[in-house]
Amino acid sequence: RDDKSRILLQARKTFEAVACERPQTNIVGACWLSSHDPDDPSDHEPRVEEHVVRYFPNCPPTTNVTVVAGFTHATAILWIRNLVRIVTGDPMDDETDHCIAWEWAEHGIVDLWKLVATSSLPFTNAMYIAIDGRHGNGVLRFGEDPEPYHPDIFHVELRMNSSGSVLDRMWLVVNGTKTKGLFDSWYSRNAADLSWVSTLPRPYATLAESRRSTTSPARASGKANSSIKIKVNTIKSYAKSF
Repeated sequence: RDDKSRILLQARKTFEAVACERPQTNIVGACWLSSHDPDDPSDHEPRVEEHVVRYFPNCPPTTNVTVVAGFTHATAILWIRNLVRIVTGDPMDDETDHCIAWEWAEHGIVDLWKLVATSSLPFTNAMYIAIDGRHGNGVLRFGEDPEPYHPDIFHVELRMNSSGSVLDRMWLVVNGTKTKGLFDSWYSRNAADLSWVSTLPRPYATLAESRRSTTSPARASGKANSSIKIKVNTIKSYAKSF
């Protein structure tokens, strides 16, 4: 052959096929993210976050989902921490940001799944609810009517099926049927003059100071800057002091 029919190989490059990543869904616990700030609970509010990434130039964008799973912030009956945290070293106390009170009823039950955030519900097949550390079906059944001022207190956890990791925590308090009447009677006798509050241990003694000042309430007592809020905080403190 002559030179015109000769093909010269100038360079060689190897192309490798790259498998594009599939979208991923990750579940994290709302309580993992909490700063336990009584004035701003937004950091542990359940939600679903989408993150769009492109792993390789020849791959389409991938939308990964992060589910921040936990108990709802959207109902008034489920309270959120209203006191500055005092660290005890016990995760049940230190990392629990929710509390709910229930009045006892005969054959009463609480469907705890109804207290899980709506955004977390599509993923509950990966979760379970534990009551006082025991795996259950998410339904709490009342026992006997508790004695006044001696409520039944349960520690409720939303956990991962795969690892048992706690995603969120809650105290659930079942008060006896006579408790509210006795409390209302006590409140009507003591709400007008709060001087007796100053004799209580900290942080409750600061409630009286908070009553007098509506501009700079004592942080140790949460945001109790009116007699109404004092009553609410007193009920919360009685239900379970955070």
